[in-house]
Amino acid sequence: MCLEEPRPYFSALLRGVAPGLDSGEVQVRQKPIGQLPVGNCVAERVVAIGEAAVHVKTSTGGGIYFGLLSAEMAAEVILRAFRKGDFGVHALGEFERFWRSAFGIELWVGYLARRLAARLSDNLIENTFARAKGIDLLRRLSGNLSFDWHHKAILASIGGLVGPAAEI
Repeated sequence: MCLEEPRPYFSALLRGVAPGLDSGEVQVRQKPIGQLPVGNCVAERVVAIGEAAVHVKTSTGGGIYFGLLSAEMAAEVILRAFRKGDFGVHALGEFERFWRSAFGIELWVGYLARRLAARLSDNLIENTFARAKGIDLLRRLSGNLSFDWHHKAILASIGGLVGPAAEI
């Protein structure tokens, strides 16, 4: 998440990795990536999935995994709609229940963690990593780490870092 205009930072990065290459010589396209779904992903005869529905991991900005999951769920709901001949909001609304049940908490916890991290000072981030190392956080997270599912590790990390003994 970028709280400021990103172009000057990108230009500085480009100058650092490719001296002599002016950012004006490179055509850069950008678009914001949604951070949390707002509203419903269905309407009359419409089902939005993946990035279009903001089914995106805020920790990485990636959307392939949740896009595939939501596509599978949407396909099932749409198949049922075909069988009934009903593509109304109520019939397609089953998709909302599916994705929210499957990974809604994942999106919400990731969003909150991202917002929290964006507010931390560099010094506090350094202290947090030092504390994580001091309490052997990776070992304590054993069983909670997953490439595609982050919410358990995030919640366990926060609990380990800001529990009663935390002195961040």
